[in-house]
Amino acid sequence: METIQSTTSSKPAARTGGDKRELILDAALELFRVRGFRRTSMEDIAEAAEIAKGTLYLYFRSKEELFAALSQRLGERILEAMDQAKIATASADLEERLVALFNAKLGFAHHLLNSSPHAIELIGSNQRICEGRLGTLDERFRDDVAELLTEASGQGQISAKAAGQSLVTAGDVISTAVHGAMSKVADESEFYKSIREIIHLMVRGLRP
Repeated sequence: METIQSTTSSKPAARTGGDKRELILDAALELFRVRGFRRTSMEDIAEAAEIAKGTLYLYFRSKEELFAALSQRLGERILEAMDQAKIATASADLEERLVALFNAKLGFAHHLLNSSPHAIELIGSNQRICEGRLGTLDERFRDDVAELLTEASGQGQISAKAAGQSLVTAGDVISTAVHGAMSKVADESEFYKSIREIIHLMVRGLRP
């Protein structure tokens, strides 16, 4: 997933409200990534976004509110990447579909974690999005993995009985293994390779 950052090289003469909000979030992401939440002030964010401090407070009443909005945006973009991965690999085999889904969910998080010691603040427990409609990002991801496994089981590609566990549990085991690799493999290309290898082994164990 592509890193979220501003693509403008200079400040336009005028911006819409939505543009300014996105500019603020872009500036906040970079500052939180480099300095961390505690060491970043609203004044710092306003300066980085090239807006007046008073204008910043028209969009966000506090740094906590801004942080929550940024976490939500990151989560929403990961969800979009997951949806795009599912569509792009709809006709592929189970392994490819799982690899694409895991890459979409964890690729950006892995990149962010290895680019800053403060990144965990952005992708940790505050990453609740679309509450009441989609639930948490992790819950949505768990459902998507279970859906792919269930579909593959219905087609006879895998069998939960082969591994002696339910498909939901099988999905959880795969997720646990891949998340473990995320914390141990710093190199991005090696991490993606690890995702593919883990999924290959896990799916192989589920084949009838």
